[in-house]
Amino acid sequence: GEIENQLQNFAQQFTQKKTISLSIISWNLAGENASPKAGLQQLLLPYQNESSDVYVIGFQEYIPLNISSATKGPNLERINGWKGIILSTLNRKGEYIYCGQHSMFGLYMGVFAKAEIGK
Repeated sequence: GEIENQLQNFAQQFTQKKTISLSIISWNLAGENASPKAGLQQLLLPYQNESSDVYVIGFQEYIPLNISSATKGPNLERINGWKGIILSTLNRKGEYIYCGQHSMFGLYMGVFAKAEIGK
């Protein structure tokens, strides 16, 4: 209808189409703490001269899966530790920013993008 047509007109005024590269990565951490020696370089940047524009990174078992962990909610210390290591690894190939995350018992998903497209 009319509202949809108006939205499309505004979208053309305020948006631009751009082809980007996207990497989606999933890794089971088996409850391990964040460590710079975790091997993220090989996982996130497997090719010497290439990096993606956007990374969606999922971790399973970023905390030990037990009753104690289940009742505490998200472990922000572990999430922030991994987030810092991800950013320092990605920033070897350019400037990346953290765009957002969601976590749920033992699961974490974060989105990171090159600064020029993530803002």
